[in-house]
Amino acid sequence: MPLPPLTDPVAIADDLLEKTGAAMMEGDFKEFSKYFHLPQHLETFDGRSLLRTKMELRTVFDAVRTYYQVKGVTRIVRRCISAAYKDALTVTSTHETRLLNGAQFVQKPFPTLSTIAFIDDVWKITSSSYAIDDAPEHNKALNKLAQV
Repeated sequence: MPLPPLTDPVAIADDLLEKTGAAMMEGDFKEFSKYFHLPQHLETFDGRSLLRTKMELRTVFDAVRTYYQVKGVTRIVRRCISAAYKDALTVTSTHETRLLNGAQFVQKPFPTLSTIAFIDDVWKITSSSYAIDDAPEHNKALNKLAQV
């Protein structure tokens, strides 16, 4: 089994934030999906989902992109706040997301807690819990397939 290419947990989280954010803004689901392990656990204050298939992940991806388009999001700025190893191949991280239209906030920044695992020789997100308290339509997009 090859060793992970990045070993600093903050660098691992920041790398995934950069790659997934760019793919989301470009509408590149193929690239975006490379960094998510299925099943994918997703949670907001409004509910939890277990995404079992790429099609389910795609449904949430499209719903979030539609939300961003309706809100006029032109840029996603995310930064890792903290990250640490849970075990040799698992990282838990917290990051803050800022959704912007130009220099203006679309909604207030929000934190997300994620679990990242080294699977199939790539760091992949296995779960995310979003703490969005001021944007019910954003939560609705993330919970498009609330099942659990």
